[in-house]
Amino acid sequence: MEEARTLLAKPLRDHGDDDDNKTRMEMRSSLNSVDTIPWGDDACHSSSSSYSAIDFDPKGQQSPPPNAPDDLRNLLAIVKTGDVAKLNELVDDVGKQGILTVITEQDGKKTNPLHIAVLHGDVEVVNTLMACGTDDLVSNVDHHKNTPLHVASSAGHLDIVKDLVCRGASMNCENRDRQTALHLACNHDRAKIASFLFENGADITIHDSTYLNPLQVAINHDSFDALLTLLRCLVSSSRKHHEVGAEIQRWAAANNKAAALSKILESDVRFPTLSDRDTMDFIMDAVKNRHKELVMVLLNWSHQTVVHHTDAGGNTPLHYAAEIGDTVIMLELIKARAHVNAKNSQREGERTPLHLAAGNGWTRPAGILLHYHAHIDERDQSEMTPLHHACMNGQIEMVEMLLFDQDDDLITNKANAVVCDEDGRTCLDHAIDNGYEDVAKLILRHSKWRELMCISSLDEETNYRTTPMRKLIQSMPDVAQIVLDRCITVTGGEYSSKPSKTKTVEFYYEFLEDTFSSWIRQPDGGKQEGLLNRVYHRLSTMRGSYHSAKAKNSHFMEQR
Repeated sequence: MEEARTLLAKPLRDHGDDDDNKTRMEMRSSLNSVDTIPWGDDACHSSSSSYSAIDFDPKGQQSPPPNAPDDLRNLLAIVKTGDVAKLNELVDDVGKQGILTVITEQDGKKTNPLHIAVLHGDVEVVNTLMACGTDDLVSNVDHHKNTPLHVASSAGHLDIVKDLVCRGASMNCENRDRQTALHLACNHDRAKIASFLFENGADITIHDSTYLNPLQVAINHDSFDALLTLLRCLVSSSRKHHEVGAEIQRWAAANNKAAALSKILESDVRFPTLSDRDTMDFIMDAVKNRHKELVMVLLNWSHQTVVHHTDAGGNTPLHYAAEIGDTVIMLELIKARAHVNAKNSQREGERTPLHLAAGNGWTRPAGILLHYHAHIDERDQSEMTPLHHACMNGQIEMVEMLLFDQDDDLITNKANAVVCDEDGRTCLDHAIDNGYEDVAKLILRHSKWRELMCISSLDEETNYRTTPMRKLIQSMPDVAQIVLDRCITVTGGEYSSKPSKTKTVEFYYEFLEDTFSSWIRQPDGGKQEGLLNRVYHRLSTMRGSYHSAKAKNSHFMEQR
């Protein structure tokens, strides 16, 4: 399926024989890269390997190349000083055509007198040079394919920008890095110039070679005055531009541009295509991506609603923080009064943050939730507790914390080991069924291990009732041996020692008695008849847990 395109994901235009064309995938990979800007207040150097920055002397003045013609040397010497009188004398000496020839011969080169004059902001010098030719000079470019409008916009010379636009300068002309004048204005936070360019037809959706539009460039360079100015222009513009403004906020949130999003949310900028609920959705991805700064921005914006916001699955931000085990974000959310016992939707299993933390083995996050009064035995849709989820996923450290840890100052109560889920399975059943032998051994150290061993459940494969002992013998014989050893109580000596009058050995056969269990063998042919088989059928089809003591009390042999 073709990827959906937004106004921030326009296809790149054809740039002819430009060597540095990049594929769409390459553009996305460099989404957050810094722009290559050759012009600025102090002619900042470009990071582009295809561009060699202008050679300035220590005073910021242009040095002509060693073999430059005398006319060029003289013109550059005058331009760098801004001496209009000497420039007029030179014009009188060589004529306007001579000046025009020098300028046009430097088209595409770094020693372009017109661009140097524009960079220095000498309005009179610029006007004098422009008067030597036609308005076509506004299309004159330097070695980086910057027009005079590019240079003026970058350097912040609004008067020159206005004059160049009046002379017909192309608003959307692109340099070698596919940047327009608006890109450069945004790069250097030239808010007034950015506003003027936009209001006079500059396209705010054009992407440069790093696949950034002017608004994204402003965000990447912390040009917040230009950013907010342009966003306000978009608010008062067409619906198409409303969507551009909404999309830039989504982009800022997705790329963890916390400072920019904070400025936008603090301002009066609001777009009808982006509701407050849409903005609150940002926190879900921010939490999942561990963008802590962005989480704080959204909480500061509207913590009372953001912290309780839910997605389509009923998950709160705290659910996601617990799932990934980010304690810093969790504490910030809890500080903002997040509900630690909130459940997600029925479709998601009606689980709390503690269920998710326990299932993923995040002991510290689980401890924090318990410290802030999360219910340790809370049931989900399947009647499973956090302990069940920990056992099902083999999270042995979590199981140990929930069942045994007494020294953890975050936990004041322990999990109930004998709780059964809707299928009658205990935490021990989940450990055995999923093959976690170490977890099963740990659980059998619990003081209620006998009670756990006496609880039967329905085998999903055979539809007969079974017990932990049967399952241990089948899949974990070593653990079954441990249980059998614990069923022998010796007093007055060692089990292996010789018999004596004071020595007694007590055997506990409860786990090996099949008489009262559901696996009673059917009569030949499988036909069920008689009272014995009616009892068997009743036990075999009963859902939920079934304790062997109950079977004894209700068995027909006990009722005689």
